[in-house]
Amino acid sequence: MKLSGASLVSILVAGLANAQGSASQFSVTGFSAGATPHSSVGHAGLSVSLDGKGETKCSASPQTYQKFPNVPKTPCADPATSFSLTRTADSGADLEIWREISPGVFAHGKRTIPESDIVLGNQKPNPNGAIESYVGPGSFTFPVEK
Repeated sequence: MKLSGASLVSILVAGLANAQGSASQFSVTGFSAGATPHSSVGHAGLSVSLDGKGETKCSASPQTYQKFPNVPKTPCADPATSFSLTRTADSGADLEIWREISPGVFAHGKRTIPESDIVLGNQKPNPNGAIESYVGPGSFTFPVEK
């Protein structure tokens, strides 16, 4: 049987759902992000897997001063996976992840980080180092968008 390109893509996308029919999801562990006290460099880091497979580490050190960092789309340790972190107008942020599941076919998901999970605070032991940083859960899952 010969498959058209559209048929092949449909089969691959359908393959993202597991045997029980539930949607595919990204699993994130060790998520942290924020500015670095008395520095013009921020940090963002996480480990991510798709449906519990192929965990890879992602990190970036974007320029920022005291503010929660924006990270443009950046490759992870496994270059088939990349991530971005974008501050939103409501003072929250969007974490986006892309994973190439076959040549030219990507799984993509976005998790919105609420404003309440990004706080301005002093870092111990130096009370003069007020910076914005993420204080929400370090581990979470979110669905692949269809």
